[in-house]
Amino acid sequence: MQQGRTPPPERLEEWTSPETGRTVQIRKVGTLIRAEIRRALLADPAFAEPQPPLATVDYGDGSVQIPNPGHPTYLQLRQDWSQRLTAAVSERLKTIALRRGVVVDDAAIDQEAVAAVRADLEAVGVHTTEESARDVYIKYVV
Repeated sequence: MQQGRTPPPERLEEWTSPETGRTVQIRKVGTLIRAEIRRALLADPAFAEPQPPLATVDYGDGSVQIPNPGHPTYLQLRQDWSQRLTAAVSERLKTIALRRGVVVDDAAIDQEAVAAVRADLEAVGVHTTEESARDVYIKYVV
């Protein structure tokens, strides 16, 4: 049986938050992930690109319907769609960055700090009960 080369160990960079002084490890996230997220969203009917309205034009041999990409309502719809798509891509990228890009050992999670920030957020109406201690630690403590 042929043996392949042993892959090098994963490269992790240490990063210390200048605000809190806490350190986590950062893993590089592949650059094609953004393109794949965008492609998946564009395939979703909820993110279907708006189509321009049809304008009736008579060139002398009868009326024809042609798309009018300069229609003000269409331009606004297209801008709104683009902003909604960009926001959705960004939200999903943030999730990937937190799940894949930030490496923190469960033993390194400061459970007291997590409990304190959960209580503080709850006091102002932000609910974190659905989020894991790891996610709360990365998002709000580090």
